[in-house]
Amino acid sequence: MGWAYVGDVELVFSIPPESVAACFGDGCTPLQVVINPDGKWLVPQSSPYLNPPVSVTSIYVEAVATSGGRIARDLPIETESTGEHPFGPECGGPFRFKPVHVAFG
Repeated sequence: MGWAYVGDVELVFSIPPESVAACFGDGCTPLQVVINPDGKWLVPQSSPYLNPPVSVTSIYVEAVATSGGRIARDLPIETESTGEHPFGPECGGPFRFKPVHVAFG
């Protein structure tokens, strides 16, 4: 049994960003990401940010901070267990992505 996580990837910034663009996959073209009503920067694992087939293990982020700092980098996405084990703990269980921390530097 394999588990796939298809939810959004959350970007968490060290300094408030002025603009954010992101995408998944080698050679992808980053597209603008907008902050949601809850104040989160969420990148969906769907078109136009993701063009299959891509195994999502990293996200390419281009961002400009309100202070003028910039970043353009591929960042790893870490995972964690949801703590649910519908088929018993020996079979693992669903996982989710941890927020990706973006530091300007």
